[in-house]
Amino acid sequence: MHSTEKTCSRAKHSTPSTTANARQALVQYFTENYPPVKRLKIKDHKNFFVARARYGKRVLHAKAYSLERLVIYFRQEFETKVLALN
Repeated sequence: MHSTEKTCSRAKHSTPSTTANARQALVQYFTENYPPVKRLKIKDHKNFFVARARYGKRVLHAKAYSLERLVIYFRQEFETKVLALN
C-alpha cells in the first residue's frame, strides 16, 4: 500500500438532520408568502445554512450560521433583487 492511499477505518453513514422540519417549514412559508420565488432550497452544511431560489433568470442566495439569520438575509436579498425591480 502506498502512503498516498486512504484507508477508511469505519463504515460511512449519514445521520438525519435535526433541522429538516424547520427548513421544510421555512420553504413552505416562503413559497406561500413570496409567490414569484421558485425552486427554493435550504441546505444544512453543519456549520451554516444556505438558501438558494430562482426569480426569473435571477438567483437569490443567502448564507447564515442560524436559521433565524437566514430568514433575515433572504428577505433582504428578496427586497433588493425583486422588489427593487418592480
